Amino acid sequence: MNFIQPHQYFNQKDAEVTYNKYVSLNNFRLVNIRFTESGRKTGLNCNIELTPLQKQFYQIEAEGTNSSGNLGIAGNLIYNNRNLFSGAQKLNIRLHGSIERQTAVIQQNDEQIQTYLPFNSLETSLESKLQFPSFIFPFISENFIKYNNPTTQVQGSYSFQQRPDFTRTITTLTFGYEWNGNKNLKHFVNPIEINYVQIPFISWRFKHLIRGTFLENSYLNHMETISSYGFLFNDPKVGKNKQNTIFIRGKFETSGNLLYAYFHDIKKQVHDTSYQLFSVPFSQFIRADIDLRYYKFISLNTKIVYRLYVGAGYPYGNSTVLPFNKQYFSGGASSIRAWAVRSLGPGSVNNTTYQDVYNQTADIKLEGNLEYRFKLFWVIEPALFVDVGNIWDIYKKENRENGVFKLDKFYNDLAIGYGMGLRFNFGFFIFRSDFSLKGKDPAESIGNRWLFIQRKPVRDDLNINIGIGYPF
Repeated sequence: MNFIQPHQYFNQKDAEVTYNKYVSLNNFRLVNIRFTESGRKTGLNCNIELTPLQKQFYQIEAEGTNSSGNLGIAGNLIYNNRNLFSGAQKLNIRLHGSIERQTAVIQQNDEQIQTYLPFNSLETSLESKLQFPSFIFPFISENFIKYNNPTTQVQGSYSFQQRPDFTRTITTLTFGYEWNGNKNLKHFVNPIEINYVQIPFISWRFKHLIRGTFLENSYLNHMETISSYGFLFNDPKVGKNKQNTIFIRGKFETSGNLLYAYFHDIKKQVHDTSYQLFSVPFSQFIRADIDLRYYKFISLNTKIVYRLYVGAGYPYGNSTVLPFNKQYFSGGASSIRAWAVRSLGPGSVNNTTYQDVYNQTADIKLEGNLEYRFKLFWVIEPALFVDVGNIWDIYKKENRENGVFKLDKFYNDLAIGYGMGLRFNFGFFIFRSDFSLKGKDPAESIGNRWLFIQRKPVRDDLNINIGIGYPF
C-alpha cells in the first residue's frame, strides 16, 4: 500500500497514490502523510499517520421494498470485520428477511383470476462475502496494484423464497475479481459462479397450468456454472456546472460449456434429455446485455435522460430454455411503465390465459426511454416520459407463434407508453409516482393498436407505478 520508498527521489504522484490506497481500504478514520526536512541538504522525512476505524461492528436495518411494483418490508442483520487477517481483508455477513405482496393465481370455474394477498411471499437469506485488497491469483505487477486498485471477492449465499405458487431455494458460490480501468471505468470478472436452484414445491394449480408448455422447463431443479465479465463506465461530470453525464453498464456470461465438453467429448456419454451433474441437469447458455444512459442538463434544475437497453440470451447444448432467472421481462416501475411488471410481450402475443396472470419472459429484450425532468418548487419534481420496447423469443414456442424475434418485423412489435410522473425529492430519499398510458399495444389486432387514433381507452390502458428513487 505504501509506494513512498526510502532513498528515492520525492514524487508527488507516489504520495497521492499512497494516500488514495489507504483511504480506499476503508480501515482508517484519518490518513495523513507529512513530509518534513531531515536536516540534510537532500533528505526528507516521511511520516504516515493512520487513525484506525472500529475493526468489528454490526448493523440492523429496516426498509420498505418495491420490487417491480410488489410492495413489502424487509430487515437485515449485518456483521462486518474490516481487518479479518490483519491485512485489510473485509468480511461481511448478512442475514436478510423480507415479506412482500405478490400476485397469486386461484382457479374458479376454469378461469384464472388474480388476487392480491397482503404479504403472501417470504424470503430469507444468509450471505457471506470476503474481500481481499489485491488479486489472490494470478500474481500481478506492482504498477497494476498501484494504479488499478484490484480486489478479490469470495462469496457464498443461501436463499429460501416462498411464493404464492412455488417455493425455491438458491445456493450460490462465487469467486471473482474487480479492478479500475481508469477513474471512470471499473471491470468485473467472475471465473467461477455456481448457482444450484431447487424447486421443492409447486402448487398443483400452477403445475397443471404450465404442464406441456415452455414454462415447465423453467421450474425444474438445475445448476448453473457461470463465467462472466462485466464493466461499469460512469463519467460523473455533474459538479457545480451540471455538465452532461454518460453511464454505461455491460455484462457477458456463459454457462455449462466445460461440463458439456467433459460429458460429450471426453466421457462420450449418450443422453436422451440432458447431462446431469450430481443427478441435477446443468444449464448451458450465453447471455449479454448493455445499459446505456445519457443525462443532458438543460439548466441547473432541468435535464433530459436518454436510455437504451439491449439484451439477449441463447440456450444450446444441454439446455432448451434459459433458466428462469436469466430470462428477460418487460413492464413495471423502471421499464415500460404503461404495462404491469412481466405483463408485456413477447412480441405481439395476446394470450389471455397467461398475459395478465403469469410472468411473461423471453430471450431478447429491447427497450428505450426518454424522460424530461424539471423542478417545480420545494421538493416537487414533475417528469414527462416516453417508453418504447418489448421482449421476444428466439425459438417458436407453443401458443406464442407471434413472440419470435424477426428482423423484418420486430419494429411492429414495439410497445409504446407515455405519461407523466411526480417525484418528491427530499435529498436522502425520493418518492416517485408515474402515471402511464398504453400509446401502442402490440398485443391488439392490427388496426386497433393505437390509443385514441384507432381505439377508445379502457381501464387497463392506464397503469400507475409507485417507486423509490429515479427509474434510471
